[in-house]
Amino acid sequence: MKNYSLFSRTVESFKKTGKLNQYNGKCPFHDDRHPSFSVDVETGLWICYAGCGQGNAEQFADRLGISTSIPKITSQYSPSNIKIKGEKVAALSMRYAENLSIHFDELISDLPWTKSATIDTLTGYDSEKEVFTFTHTDRSGTPINVKYHKGKQHSPHSVKGCGQNRLYPMGLMNSYDSTEPLIFCEGEKDAVTLISQGMNSCTTTTGAISLPDDISILDRFEKIYFVYDNDSAGKEGAKSNANKVKDTFPYGDVFIYEWDAKYPDKWDVTDYFQSDYTADIFLEDINKHSIKLKKSAVSNMK
Repeated sequence: MKNYSLFSRTVESFKKTGKLNQYNGKCPFHDDRHPSFSVDVETGLWICYAGCGQGNAEQFADRLGISTSIPKITSQYSPSNIKIKGEKVAALSMRYAENLSIHFDELISDLPWTKSATIDTLTGYDSEKEVFTFTHTDRSGTPINVKYHKGKQHSPHSVKGCGQNRLYPMGLMNSYDSTEPLIFCEGEKDAVTLISQGMNSCTTTTGAISLPDDISILDRFEKIYFVYDNDSAGKEGAKSNANKVKDTFPYGDVFIYEWDAKYPDKWDVTDYFQSDYTADIFLEDINKHSIKLKKSAVSNMK
């Protein structure tokens, strides 16, 4: 998992291929107009098919003159008593991600997540708090916050001083196919679920009725569907945020999904796929039950 951050922030046009853990991009060692660089982010093994060579993650970093070291974390190293930023946030992220990867089958249980999706998003698990963790990154894929999911003893919270409102998973969004629909959902758990089903997905990191100031990355998508939870907060959040996106990018197609009456109250995307619905059925469903917005149309729906 640590290899993803190394390569995603240094390889231009970094995109996942159809193979597990395999990514392609423009080689950083020559003027690469057509992506000729390939890497397995799990093993760190890479090759440039244009002739620049091949090697492992350490050799790649050495050639670029950057460090791959991650500081050690002791059991006393906790977000509750130390302000953690930069490489220390990355260290927490990788520790939790490695823990989830090792114990994936045991921890995932009935969640509709794939291992590759959790690796790509740096999703992890904190064994002490017994909660899943979600890594927030910048556009280059560099970790800048770890958010802890709700648990038996804890409410959702972030590393102290790092929990700003952002789009998630920002580090993957540049690699999405912009001609395919972007599903804007409510919360990191649902985003990982949708990515596990092979779909473009994003969410905000601070609740249903919130949107970061910088949403410029959304302008590249031809269609955006807001599929929030089936409750009052989700419905209001979808209306508010869809309206802001449509007003900001008036020439894109923005839709709000309306849950059918057959679905229970508080039903969400993860519930949907836990009930054995497929991605094809989901896409048919949202195409059939979504309202396409005109500029400021959401205000008229209230």
